[in-house]
Amino acid sequence: MASKKIYTCDNRGNVNPLDPDDAGVFIPVNVGTLNFESSSISYTAGTCFKNIQFSYSQTGNGLNGDIGDVTLTIDTEDAGSLFCKDWFFFATSSLQHVETFYLSGKHIVTFKNLSSDAMAEIADSGIRVYMFCDGYSDTLISVYNSVLCFFGGLGTDPNEPIYGSHVPDYMEQHNVKFLSEMMGYNLTVRDVQDYTAEYDPSLIQSGDFISITRLDGVDPIIMYGSGSHAGHSVMALRFDGELYLIESQDGWYWPRHGIQRNKWSDWIQWAKNADFHVSHMPLSPEARARFNETAAQEFFLRTEGLPYGYHNFLFGWIDTAVDNWPPLLPVGFVPVVFSLIEDFSPNTTNIFIT
Repeated sequence: MASKKIYTCDNRGNVNPLDPDDAGVFIPVNVGTLNFESSSISYTAGTCFKNIQFSYSQTGNGLNGDIGDVTLTIDTEDAGSLFCKDWFFFATSSLQHVETFYLSGKHIVTFKNLSSDAMAEIADSGIRVYMFCDGYSDTLISVYNSVLCFFGGLGTDPNEPIYGSHVPDYMEQHNVKFLSEMMGYNLTVRDVQDYTAEYDPSLIQSGDFISITRLDGVDPIIMYGSGSHAGHSVMALRFDGELYLIESQDGWYWPRHGIQRNKWSDWIQWAKNADFHVSHMPLSPEARARFNETAAQEFFLRTEGLPYGYHNFLFGWIDTAVDNWPPLLPVGFVPVVFSLIEDFSPNTTNIFIT
């Protein structure tokens, strides 16, 4: 682990320091994990205290899974100013607690009456400790700006503002800024073709890649997590000479769901309604010579109608345990987030993990 890059408040963006009000910046940074086997952490990257010691103790002996009550002792020293503070998020998938420390000295946080599931998780994976990088107001503003990245373009009607299929200007601007500051991917305004009228579909052949970006919060998150410059992938495939576009789709702005094929004339209008940024990337001559159109057609017909595939999506995005996490997303944070989401939207978590 010594060779792994440790992300702190000062190095987790493409532009540092990050604007504390920007989308995503509210997410805390990883401090470490505490349990019986890893009972202490020394942390020197606090925004206020430059020397913070965390220690773990439990009243139970661990027999039959009983760890009893858990006590975390936090010693804060070397404050940067008289009125500064550090605030932390202590979490597992079954318990979450936020604590703020204003004063130097010893602080105690105790977790009592733990469920058997909570005790088992702490014994196995520990309590994760995260630190928020900014103050309360900046953190709340960042949450608000993060919501604006996603709020809009929620329906299929192209004539309805905000709740229709088009991406509002404010939403687009927030996502452009996110991609620039977090990935260094700078989108510039330029003149483009109206592909519903001007692009010749005869130029598109089976096997060609159609790269999609929709500035709707979801695609930029996919781009950020995967390191790509596209948020959705589509492939051209001709059946009896007619051009179809095939994809796995579950967008709320899209008329159909699951693995599907759509005629070019239908697809291109839906793409325009959804404010897709579309790039056609033809196969090279060498790749086109190797492409087996018949085999591709047969595979598609076997899988047509299957659901979107959130399980493959999740584990393709998070493809290693610790080595390939995007800087804003601290290790171990995903189970905590899913647990919080499950409290008010269990169906959202079910599509990923059941």
